Amino acid sequence: MSKKLKIIVVTLVVVIITTIYFLIQTSGVYYKSYSPDGQYSRYASVNIYFYNAPFSKFSDQSGKVFVYDEIEKNIVGAAPVEMISSVEYSEWDETSLSARGGFSIELPRKINTNLIAKYQKSTPVLYDWSLFIQGITYQVHKKGNLITVKDKNDKIVLNDIKYIAQINNDSVQILNNNTEIMYVNKHLKPFTEAIITTPPFYGVCGNVTTYSLKIEETDDAFIVKKAVGFTSYTFDNYSTIYTIAKTKVKDISFLNAERELEYNGNFPALEYVIIDFGDSFGIFEEEYGVQYFDEVDATQLPIKVKRNGHYGYYNTTSIEYLELLPFEFNLAEFKNSNDRKGYVDRNGNEYY
Repeated sequence: MSKKLKIIVVTLVVVIITTIYFLIQTSGVYYKSYSPDGQYSRYASVNIYFYNAPFSKFSDQSGKVFVYDEIEKNIVGAAPVEMISSVEYSEWDETSLSARGGFSIELPRKINTNLIAKYQKSTPVLYDWSLFIQGITYQVHKKGNLITVKDKNDKIVLNDIKYIAQINNDSVQILNNNTEIMYVNKHLKPFTEAIITTPPFYGVCGNVTTYSLKIEETDDAFIVKKAVGFTSYTFDNYSTIYTIAKTKVKDISFLNAERELEYNGNFPALEYVIIDFGDSFGIFEEEYGVQYFDEVDATQLPIKVKRNGHYGYYNTTSIEYLELLPFEFNLAEFKNSNDRKGYVDRNGNEYY
């Protein structure tokens, strides 16, 4: 390759990278509010370099929803939205900020269960919401257990379904009136398989908080230690968060099946410690301690657990199912103690 051609190629690469950088920029803080415990806030920012004419008549614009950590003083996650006002329809739970049929942003620390319960009781039940997919907006209305979806002309495009949620940029998952999973495209027309795409990552540029956890083995104990840094992965401030006698443990590791875990604020990771006691299992969390189970399957998320002959998904569902299949995107099939079959979503809601 000639020197001149190399210069041209390098210039093009720089131009492309610069263009992408500017295209994803946002500005402003709109609709800001706080989590029930005040440790997080949510807000929306508008896209600077995108065409917003389709929503101008609604005095709305496309942009991103951000979750800000008020304790660590950094952004912990972001998601694109086609109308920034949709942030007002997002809801807090113990582990995430999410919107029906839209985004879900995981939280690095849990919100207290009791505070969430009070928040949910004080929040009006939302029976109408919007579904945004590739520039198309649908209005979703739920009455009882059935859902109706209308287009911008108020024409019904889906009727008497039980569940609807976007699974990527190209497809939507629904449960029909017979409680069967179906997939539809952005026009809400059926096809046989969901279009599998990798969702875009919207990371935080610049300096981020870094985390390191490790399990140290001594002559008589396993010690779980944690350190927090800033940008650098060189840690010297480890503190002990859990200690367990070695004689009680057959094996112990993080979800990655290793005894070391490092991550940063751009790529949050679950800090669960899986403990094999030989005849039972435990899952340790820094905030809640150890919960005990007869079986734990941590090969995929959410973690599947078993206790007293019944199954559940850890921190997602109760442990009450005779059968519980893996999640197919947002839904997992189950059979309850009355031999009744249905589906449960990732928020623990059941559909029969």
